[in-house]
This record gives sequence, structure tokens and C-alpha cells, in this order.
Amino acid sequence: MLFMQLNNFGKTTADVTLLFTWTISVGGLSEFTGNHFNSKMANDKVHGVILHHKTTNERPPVTFAIAAEETEDVHISVCPVFVISGAHKGISAKDM
Repeated sequence: MLFMQLNNFGKTTADVTLLFTWTISVGGLSEFTGNHFNSKMANDKVHGVILHHKTTNERPPVTFAIAAEETEDVHISVCPVFVISGAHKGISAKDM
């Protein structure tokens, strides 16, 4: 497990963006050809994204997650998928 903590010791508020991506682990033209999918998760004040990935050679699937706790001073928004290129509907890497 990897844990990351962000602290703002300044006197003004700060906007912070964290991005976590994982390459297509079994190849293919897109995440859809490998039957990979991402899902939003929320539990009380914790919000995040779970990345579900298949593997090759009869190995079990791999799951990764990124999440954060929402507080009075911290607002969390999640984007489980974005488009790298092409004419697809949704949030693009450029939008992010």
C-alpha cells in the first residue's frame, strides 16, 4: 500500500489535483478490449476510484484504488474515466 498525505502550510487555500492511471495490462486497442473497468466508490466521507484490471497467463485480476477523505475544508470530486484521444464523449485528458 502506498499512502500519501498532502499538507498546506501556507496562509491561503490551495487547489490540488491527484491523477492515478494504470496501463492496459493485457494489451488491446483500449481498456474495453481487455474488459477493464473503473468505478466510483464512496463510503461516508471517503470518495475515490477503483481500477479493475485483468491480467494474462491465468493470473488473478488486479485492483488498484485512489481515495481521499472529505472534510469541512476539503472537497473531493472523482473522474473514473477520461479519453486520451479520438472523438469520444466524456472528459478528455485536455479537459483535466
